[in-house]
Amino acid sequence: MPEVWPDFSKTKVDPDIEDTFFNRKEEYDMIMDHLNRKPTVPLLLLGPKNSGKSALLSSIIKQEKPRVLYLNCGVKDVSSPELMARQLRNLARKLPSQLGMQFIRTAASRLGPLSNLYKVLFPPLDNTAPLDAAAPTEDILNAFFVDFFPEDKATDLMAVIDTYNFLLENIPPGQKKPIIVIDEANALTLWKRKDAVALKQLLEFFKRSCKEIHTAHITRDLGMTPEDWKKVWSVCGGNMHLLRNCVAYATQYKSWDEGVRAIMSRPSLAVTKALEFPELIDPPVGSAGPRIWEAKQYKAVLRLIAANPYHAVRRKEVHAALENVGVPENVTAAQVLLSMVEFNVLSLRLYSKMAKDIPREAFFKDAWGIEEQDNVVTMPSPAHLAAVLMLETKFQKQDEAQRNHGSK
Repeated sequence: MPEVWPDFSKTKVDPDIEDTFFNRKEEYDMIMDHLNRKPTVPLLLLGPKNSGKSALLSSIIKQEKPRVLYLNCGVKDVSSPELMARQLRNLARKLPSQLGMQFIRTAASRLGPLSNLYKVLFPPLDNTAPLDAAAPTEDILNAFFVDFFPEDKATDLMAVIDTYNFLLENIPPGQKKPIIVIDEANALTLWKRKDAVALKQLLEFFKRSCKEIHTAHITRDLGMTPEDWKKVWSVCGGNMHLLRNCVAYATQYKSWDEGVRAIMSRPSLAVTKALEFPELIDPPVGSAGPRIWEAKQYKAVLRLIAANPYHAVRRKEVHAALENVGVPENVTAAQVLLSMVEFNVLSLRLYSKMAKDIPREAFFKDAWGIEEQDNVVTMPSPAHLAAVLMLETKFQKQDEAQRNHGSK
């Protein structure tokens, strides 16, 4: 099947942003909406060179400048854990103004009278009345930095991370959180093998900042060629879980091809197993009954999905195909399909305006002047679909060989 790429030739550019970047209004709105909520996962900004990533990032940073902690790993030296620690420490100079005076006063009280911050905020002559400042002064900034990010820990990555964690965890409910932008994060691949533990700690901090305590937001920009991006998209689609894992594998193996291969491995084996040895697939937990589908039914559906331009087939069409290949006695085609869905070898998708990987026309069909809606049958993930499309090439060659053999 030829690859179908979106046509943006008739897309209108929002006049408010066309001077800043082209044709990224939808992405801009999505990211800003994400930032205005409590992020639960890091956001990965991924794309080929000259695709507008930098302009999009610049627009977001300009819009949210007071909240942004921005580190460009392509400009700053982060080639070791020690250098990364120092860069994160330097970023922290912006934290006091972002956290606000109320937070700083609370932090000073927790640190106690011996801390530099306490001494600045509660002068010795009258330690009952805190310094009246609407915004952090230079003295307050310096004291905050000395107390929380001392020079003797400047290159200790774990110490710097621990301090960030402490500060982020104590941001009061309702207060806007910092936006942490890590640009050109592929520079972290320069770290040596001995630094693997430190790198894992850093990535865990990024993930935990969003996922567990909802206090920060990370955008990581990994450069790639257009051909790399094409391969990644063909296997991961817009699935953020697959994209993140693909980036992780590609970083680990220093190859996008290896990253794609790693993502494809398990789905390919799963599809092959369902085709060749369906009896070896364990029933899902809480299964309502035994497996009532065989390899021939599964193959029929796979070929329908591969042939469909959207790789999403209306449920009634799948039922018809299953009836053509035959279903077990006293069992309907609908039950066979649901059994395949239950065993996680296929998926049923409801129509949603928010889902853009499958267009509306895949779900709706005109029937005697009335528009009828149906669910569509798809593969469980883009990686499973990629495996099916590879198999379809094999099936077509087998069909051709059989035709040639029959004509002799």
